[in-house]
Amino acid sequence: MRKVIAIFFILSILSCSSEEQEYILIQDNPYKSPFIVNSFSQFKGYFYEGSDKEYHYFVQKWKFLEDSYFKISTDDLFLNEAFMFGEKRLRVNIFPFEDSREFGKTSNYKLYATD
Repeated sequence: MRKVIAIFFILSILSCSSEEQEYILIQDNPYKSPFIVNSFSQFKGYFYEGSDKEYHYFVQKWKFLEDSYFKISTDDLFLNEAFMFGEKRLRVNIFPFEDSREFGKTSNYKLYATD
């Protein structure tokens, strides 16, 4: 019975919506970008989660580590194809790949998206 309760507890934590997450505000900084190159084998990538009137929301996903959530002001980051927060999730990167397209830019870097 304890195992069943423990499994239920873990599943309920894992199924929590990212809307309940606290997103850390990242401000445009010429010396630092929230999107860094990461070759660590546990890193899954950066994902755009949507926007509202004030912010663009992102998550940095990991295989076995805790995901981190951050937001960037719509004044600091211009997106070519913004969509409503929670509508879908789109993978973004700071380098273009063969199947990617320019997604957005700040005064310091560009973002590229893949479906």
